[in-house]
Amino acid sequence: MIAIKTKKIDGCLEGTNVKDILLSDAISQEFIEKIAILGKLIFYEDLQKPLFKVIVKGKYTIKGSIGNKSIRVVLPKEDNPQYFQDLIDFING
Repeated sequence: MIAIKTKKIDGCLEGTNVKDILLSDAISQEFIEKIAILGKLIFYEDLQKPLFKVIVKGKYTIKGSIGNKSIRVVLPKEDNPQYFQDLIDFING
């Protein structure tokens, strides 16, 4: 799995510092398990399209759905660009 492209999301109700990451492949259970080690995983598997959220306290929250090719990252208002870059590096690694 590789992060292909990032995009800042303006006007998002989830926060003022929100970015999407386009991935090379669709999100799988294995990908969720990989990023779950970063923080607290909340997984809604009983939905028609299972959703997940990984909360990395003080850094960001990652949200996505199995089968999609992008994830949303909600960062704190006072952004530390290194947190986002570390996430990209983790996905690519």
